[in-house]
Amino acid sequence: MGKLRIHLLAVLLLSLVQNVVANIDADGDGLSDSVETNTGVYVSGTETGTNPNNPDSDGDGVPDGLEISEATDPNNGDDFNPFSVNVIAYFPFNGNAIDESGSSFDLVAKNGASLTTGKDGDSSGAYAFDGQDDYLEATENFGDTTSLTISLWVNPASLNTGSFQDIFNDSTRANGNDVRIALQQGNFLSGRSDKGSDF
Repeated sequence: MGKLRIHLLAVLLLSLVQNVVANIDADGDGLSDSVETNTGVYVSGTETGTNPNNPDSDGDGVPDGLEISEATDPNNGDDFNPFSVNVIAYFPFNGNAIDESGSSFDLVAKNGASLTTGKDGDSSGAYAFDGQDDYLEATENFGDTTSLTISLWVNPASLNTGSFQDIFNDSTRANGNDVRIALQQGNFLSGRSDKGSDF
């Protein structure tokens, strides 16, 4: 009986080690190194041909993981979504709030923000907030920029009867190009930069 237990423990440990190795993402592009085969030829989502040590294997400005999710070839610099070039941060919310752009702007859930079902029915594909004090906070400062495009999906659980409810707030409390997007009373989106312009 003692030998059987040792054998089962060894199999379990081997299984755990293989699982950990399969989930390593050395370049932070959102793809496990085990699928980044470094051949330069995309075959499938489990044989991407991408370089596990380069978050943008084809050098087109779009991280490999984002290219896979957009069904473009991560090994062909001419095949990409032009709206995804030079992405500052990309949060697919696939079970976590990790930035898969390669920039490491990971988010941390605060005050009870929690994973919930996403827009496509994926479990853990979105975050739920209580409308009071829940939020996601970036681990790094995004910095200021003179131009910015933000794309997001919002599904309010109830209509806004109060004042502003922030949806996105990149406010550093310092002069610069900070951005705020909010749901206003009357249930419409509004935006404002710290330069005083509404959009």
